[in-house]
Amino acid sequence: MPMSRVEEVSFSIAQEHHLSFDILIDGQRMGQLVGPPHYGPVPHWLFQDGALPTISSAAEEDMALTVVAVCSCGYVECGYTACRIVPIDDTVILDEFEIDGIRCESSPDFEVPRHQWDQAMQDITWTIRNHRRSTA
Repeated sequence: MPMSRVEEVSFSIAQEHHLSFDILIDGQRMGQLVGPPHYGPVPHWLFQDGALPTISSAAEEDMALTVVAVCSCGYVECGYTACRIVPIDDTVILDEFEIDGIRCESSPDFEVPRHQWDQAMQDITWTIRNHRRSTA
């Protein structure tokens, strides 16, 4: 697939499921870019130690994929968009997309600025930790 160079990667906070996170690629929700349009924010309870949840690839047993959008119900078991995330020097490559366990051959690969990806993930982690402290 062609590589799509991304100018900005960020996230938005959604109130679905008390606290959820939409990964934004050049201002567009990941679920709108790859997957059904109702696939959206990842609920805070799916994050593992502040990181996006991972699953095993249905296409390749040895490949772990990162969930970047889930069904509007908030459960991965109902539906998800996942991809491989590969940090390389100053960039992060998002590729090998799967939707509900089926390889998405038509999706573009994304090349995102690593400092923006890392900052977005740090900010999400911080937000989740503060949320958990305030609701404990």
